[in-house]
Amino acid sequence: SLDKYLKIGKIDSVVFLLGSSKEPKSDEICTKDRVYNIGICFGLIDDVSKVETLIQEVLKSYDCGNIFLRPHPRESRVAFVQNMLSKYNIGFSDSQNEETSKFFKKVECIIASESNIHLEAISQNIYAIYYHLTENDRQKYDVYGFLSAKLISNFTDINLLREVLLKLKNNKPNVRHLAQYYNETIGTKFEGKSAVLYDEVISCIKTENTYFIDKTFNIEEINGVKVYTLR
Repeated sequence: SLDKYLKIGKIDSVVFLLGSSKEPKSDEICTKDRVYNIGICFGLIDDVSKVETLIQEVLKSYDCGNIFLRPHPRESRVAFVQNMLSKYNIGFSDSQNEETSKFFKKVECIIASESNIHLEAISQNIYAIYYHLTENDRQKYDVYGFLSAKLISNFTDINLLREVLLKLKNNKPNVRHLAQYYNETIGTKFEGKSAVLYDEVISCIKTENTYFIDKTFNIEEINGVKVYTLR
């Protein structure tokens, strides 16, 4: 949000970086130190032939019972999904009925192309792999800016994918800190308490009592915008 404000130009505004109202609950954050199960997520613009090739590649490292296919909620290529499930005997996550947070309870890693699910995964400490699945290799590339923000890395190169899948079977690093750009509370004493921050700051603004703000935030001015960041 701050970056979007800064791109507008000179504005008369104050920005508080308070975290995310959609942050996961503490019991939703993955604590496993290796990857047992993998979710393959694909979207409406993805090429199904590339999705199948990806499934085949993952099957070289993980058993079919440890792989879950999760199509976009508005996916209409039902025959393809059913064919993949029967052909490879992999698991299925119905995104129309299973919430993303519950899906993440089943897996420790997801593979997807252009999707906001990468940020949701990292926020729950699920390892997220970017694998480009659109028909044209540059079509819709890094739409969400997750690659440029270094939230995730590009493993479209098949050798890199094989290498990371092998490593993850033995060790899954903690990745939640990578999402701090999108959720300021990560790594602070207010982690998981964004709602508390929202209420406190709004109350301070209304009452003009700045004590909580003064002790909680650092202040800097960026291109004319006053920015409050957590200490």
